[in-house]
Amino acid sequence: MISPATDVREPFRELAAKPPRALLLRGGKGRLDAGLALAYLEERNPEIGAVRDVELAVVAHDEGAPHVHADQSDIAGGYHLGVFISGAYCSDHSATYPAQADHDHAAAGGHDHGSPGGPGPAPI
Repeated sequence: MISPATDVREPFRELAAKPPRALLLRGGKGRLDAGLALAYLEERNPEIGAVRDVELAVVAHDEGAPHVHADQSDIAGGYHLGVFISGAYCSDHSATYPAQADHDHAAAGGHDHGSPGGPGPAPI
């Protein structure tokens, strides 16, 4: 999970109280350009742009759905979660058909899910 490492609300509030003219929106009647303001703050303190990168474990409880737990953060901002899934897709096993405990590939025409070396298409 990628999230902010520094809370920028207070430095931004201080800057907005008395902003340099170069940071004001043209025709914005004294409104601050947020992008220029954040760049201005980061130029003076590079830690403002720092991010926190945390690996989250996927867990399941009592036969429930897999999910992740992320500690609550008091830092405002965007939080991004990326998921990498490894495997191969086979249309013969789509969600349209109910899962069967006695799953047998021979019954599905003996199709191949990839080479013996791992997932992926079979060599030609």
